Amino acid sequence: MLVRAHRGNTLAAGVVVLTAFTVEAELRLDLGDGARFALTAGLALLAGLLGLGSPVQGDRPRTYQELLFAIATLAATGAAAHLSALLGSSLSSRPMAGTVAWVAGAGAICGLALARRRDATLALLLGTVLAIVALLAAAGAAWPGDDPLDGVRLMLVVVLVLLVGAILVRFDRRYRHAVVLADVLGVTVVLLSATFLVRADHRLADALGVVPGSGAAGTGWELLLLVCGFGLVGLGSAAREQGPGWLGAIGLVAALLVVSRGGGGLVGWPLALLLVGLVLVVVALRPVAREVPEDAEEAAGLEQAPAVAMPLRPVVLPPPDDEPR
Repeated sequence: MLVRAHRGNTLAAGVVVLTAFTVEAELRLDLGDGARFALTAGLALLAGLLGLGSPVQGDRPRTYQELLFAIATLAATGAAAHLSALLGSSLSSRPMAGTVAWVAGAGAICGLALARRRDATLALLLGTVLAIVALLAAAGAAWPGDDPLDGVRLMLVVVLVLLVGAILVRFDRRYRHAVVLADVLGVTVVLLSATFLVRADHRLADALGVVPGSGAAGTGWELLLLVCGFGLVGLGSAAREQGPGWLGAIGLVAALLVVSRGGGGLVGWPLALLLVGLVLVVVALRPVAREVPEDAEEAAGLEQAPAVAMPLRPVVLPPPDDEPR
C-alpha cells in the first residue's frame, strides 16, 4: 500500500477520525462480539499497513507514522479482547487473569513487532507496557500461594532487571529507545510500590483479593525502591530527559511512602538519608584547584577560535560583444 510522504498528516488525520468512529460504535451500538472484532481488527490492519507502507525519511519515523503504529497496537489489543469474548472468555468473567494475560500479550506482540520493524518509539512504549501487564496477570494467575501479590511482586523484580539490561544495551546505539524504556522503568517502580501500599487500604485489598496489612516492606524491598527512584531522578537530570526524571520522582515519593510504613523513628532510613545527603552536599561544596567548564560545548569553544565570515563583494560581468555600448 503506497503512501505519499506529503500526504502523511492528512492520512493520519483520516485514521484518527476512523478510530473515533470505532470508539463511538463500540459505546453506542449494540453490536455482537463478531462485529466488534471485525471492526477493531480492520482498524488495526488498516493503520498497520498504512504505517508500514509509508516511506522511510531520516533516521526516525515521522509523527504521523508514530501515530499510525500506536493506533494499530491499541486496535489490535481491542481485537484480541473481542476475539476472547467471541471464543467464550470475557474480561468481566472470573477468573479473568488468564484472559488479561493473553489479550495484553497479543497487543504487546503487535507493538513490539512494529517498533522493531520501523524503530517506532510510541509503539515500543505501548508494547512494553502491555507486555508487563501480560506478565503480571500471568504471574497472579499461576501463583500457587494464597496472596497473588507475592507472585506479582517477584515478576516486577524480573521486569526491573530486564529493563535495566535493555537500557544499558540501547543507551549508545538506540538512545530514543533507551529513554522510552527508562519511562517504563519508572512506571514499574511505581507499580512495585503500589503492591505494598495496596495492603494498607483494607477495602481495596478485599476488592483485589489480597491479604490486608500495614503496607510495610522488608529492608531489602525498601532499599530496592529507593535505589530505583533516586537512580531514575539522576538519569533524568544527567541525560536532560524529563520523562525518566518525573517518573523517577513519582516512584521516589511512592518508595518513601512505603518506607514510612515501617516506623522506627529517626533511627533507620531517616538517619541514613540524612547522612548521605550531607555527604553529597559537602562533596559538592569542596574547593577545587581549577574551574571546570559547565558544558562540553563550552570547553570545546574555548579551544577553537570563531570563524570570521568573509565579506561578500558584487561581481560585475562584462556586457556581450554584440551589445551596443
